[in-house]
Amino acid sequence: MVDRRMAVVVPAFGKESLTRLVVEDLVRERDLARVVVVDNAGDLDPARFPTDVELVVPGSNLGWLRGTNLGMERALSSGAASVMGLNNDTRLSRSFVRGMADALAAHPLALVGPCYDDSFEHQNRYYRGHPVDFQPRSVEVSAPAIDGTCFALSSAQVRQTGLLDARRFGRRGWGAIQDYAIRVRQAGGQVLVTRRAYLAHDRGSTARASMSSYERYAASEMRIGMMRKYGRRWRNVVDTDASETDSARRVLGDMTRAVEDRLGLSETWVGRR
Repeated sequence: MVDRRMAVVVPAFGKESLTRLVVEDLVRERDLARVVVVDNAGDLDPARFPTDVELVVPGSNLGWLRGTNLGMERALSSGAASVMGLNNDTRLSRSFVRGMADALAAHPLALVGPCYDDSFEHQNRYYRGHPVDFQPRSVEVSAPAIDGTCFALSSAQVRQTGLLDARRFGRRGWGAIQDYAIRVRQAGGQVLVTRRAYLAHDRGSTARASMSSYERYAASEMRIGMMRKYGRRWRNVVDTDASETDSARRVLGDMTRAVEDRLGLSETWVGRR
């Protein structure tokens, strides 16, 4: 039986207060969202969550990527028509799930990300502010990739594309969504940012709770994983619509270099990993 609600997978490691806040945002739309929280630390109190929120305790810290994959697998096996991966350190605009679901309905083969207040320019150029003041528009724009903070796609597209690549990006997760964007395009889909939904992101708060020097090592894993999968010229793999001014290969490369420059990474340093 198909569940028409979107399965929203929220991997968490501690930080119960953050998780409860984003769950509160989600259950405002409980008619549209089935919320699955993957409790990687095993310390969330079920009594402090709504009874219709599914808490999954894997028994060990799977991390963001494997935790997301676990939730996606459960959603697919239970008949979810679409799935969303969502960080627990986020706050959502009103009708967030509706906006993401409407974007998927308009573009059923797409990998969709929302607008947000973080570092990817193609996701923050429309609005950066408090979620309460966000004004949605029924507009989607093509993007070279989206931030893994939040992504959504149909279950049919997940079955065609597969899960996130845990073998190459499983430890910290960076690079997994860039890789997924490539795979969705190779499967005939699109990568889009919708202006129907917006989130505010407290960057890396959960990740830094589980490991130190998180961003530096995560960026290294991203770069090494992409090179091993697509070669040293991996940035050239991504294509985009001919109508766009900037090629996706250059934009995606610029995004990656911006991360590396901010963290002080170099070819020599990464090569030693």
